[in-house]
Amino acid sequence: MVDLSDGRLGAVTGRRQPWLLKSAMYALPATWLASGSGWFISEFGDQPWIVVDVLPTWLAVSALGPSDLALGLAVYGLAYSGLLSLAILLAMQIVKQGTAELALPVEESGDA
Repeated sequence: MVDLSDGRLGAVTGRRQPWLLKSAMYALPATWLASGSGWFISEFGDQPWIVVDVLPTWLAVSALGPSDLALGLAVYGLAYSGLLSLAILLAMQIVKQGTAELALPVEESGDA
């Protein structure tokens, strides 16, 4: 666990830490990997119920044709591609703004 409160990593002082920025960038796909893995595991856990006399296999088969399945997959693909494009666009705008607006003001106390 990383503690960012003491300023050694640049969170409070405003210094840039390249290793922290790079590790954050490389960690971005972990969210999609975790989401996909969770979905796969939950769906994989449902399959034994079809095999064990709770739901016969012949009732578990979909009546949809290949064109219906391809259309559904295309719609999901377009929706997620649009969301990914929006995320990239917003990230690029934030990067273009720079960190000048994000820096915390430093208050000097006159009690010294």
